[in-house]
Amino acid sequence: MAQEEVKEAPKEEVKEEPKEDWKITLDKAEALAKEIKEGNAEHQKLLDEQRELKAKNLLGGTTDAGSQPEEKKEATPKEYAKAALEGSVPSE
Repeated sequence: MAQEEVKEAPKEEVKEEPKEDWKITLDKAEALAKEIKEGNAEHQKLLDEQRELKAKNLLGGTTDAGSQPEEKKEATPKEYAKAALEGSVPSE
């Protein structure tokens, strides 16, 4: 009987990451999650302040008390003639 050589296909080496790398990655993820939570809390605080200021602004209203009406400027004869030639004479 002839001996047959059986060639086995080379096995792919599976790299196993050391557990320390996973721990470092997990620590980084937890730190990022904490930063995101803090950022969200700060953002919510700013939104609340903005809502409060907008509400005060709306409730405060506006008034024309104490303001002076605009004085109408009379056109000089030269300005009136120019406007008349252009066809835009202001009515009084």
